[in-house]
Amino acid sequence: MTTKDKGSLAKYFDQNGYVSGLNVLDDKEVLEIRTNFDNVQMEIGEENATYSLHNKHLTDEWVLRLTTHPNMLRPLKEILGPNLMLLDSRFICKYPVRDNEEKEAFVAWHQDVRYWGVEGDVVSVWLAVDDADVENACMYVIPGSQKWNSRTRF
Repeated sequence: MTTKDKGSLAKYFDQNGYVSGLNVLDDKEVLEIRTNFDNVQMEIGEENATYSLHNKHLTDEWVLRLTTHPNMLRPLKEILGPNLMLLDSRFICKYPVRDNEEKEAFVAWHQDVRYWGVEGDVVSVWLAVDDADVENACMYVIPGSQKWNSRTRF
């Protein structure tokens, strides 16, 4: 697919390296995800879910349904084309820092591709289950940084 053939979403992604503000799930679906995740967290304990849970789509049907949801796949197909492969599913849990804890309340600037060990067209879908805003550490991106050398350090 050439740039000329791409839709506006794909062109925006090619230029900026991200797309935001897509409403891919309705309120009922978001509540289902929140409830299912809360159940996983209760089962394994918050201390074991502190940073990330990998490949839950292999063991939890609700995660597999989420990763194959038509509204999730539609923008990905516009950006990458019809042949998609799921590399990893991951929950990154950023719990509030308590006053008595000595840990940083942020994830430093980074490029995801550095950690994946793959080459080619790869995207990451970041789906906030809770409201994300400046007060509770919303996602920031550097537009165009996907064109930088993936070995660039921030």
